[in-house]
Amino acid sequence: PDEAIRLLEKALEEIRGFDIQTASYLVSLYRTVTPARPGDALKLCRQIAAQPGLADNIEVRLLAARLEWDFGRQDQALALIDEVLRIDPGNADALNLRKLLQITQTDTVSIPADVTLTPEAAHRLLQQVAVWVADGQGAKALQLAENLYRRAP
Repeated sequence: PDEAIRLLEKALEEIRGFDIQTASYLVSLYRTVTPARPGDALKLCRQIAAQPGLADNIEVRLLAARLEWDFGRQDQALALIDEVLRIDPGNADALNLRKLLQITQTDTVSIPADVTLTPEAAHRLLQQVAVWVADGQGAKALQLAENLYRRAP
């Protein structure tokens, strides 16, 4: 992965203009390497969003929202999700992310029936379980974990 990142970074520097596909591959690599590089991914995602014609690109905004969330900036993530919902009020992915984010920002341990439990959703809820355990809120963490287990497909 490190060599792939180095080659893609070099390619992105040498390409005249800005190649969105190369940048997208690089964002994916930044998110998946160990250790992850969410700061680099977010910076590149912002560069992608600044390209002409992408100001209202929903996928770029959702990716940026996920990165902000990964980086611990839930308020910025929520703002980006809300931007997507202003562009496309029925966007199922944005609606689901918003509901998941609201669970993590409240004392809620229930998982609403309209939340789609994708692998990403389960991962984010399990991360919240870990946060609550670390914060000494084991009972709440256990309830959320049990609710997640009951809802798992």
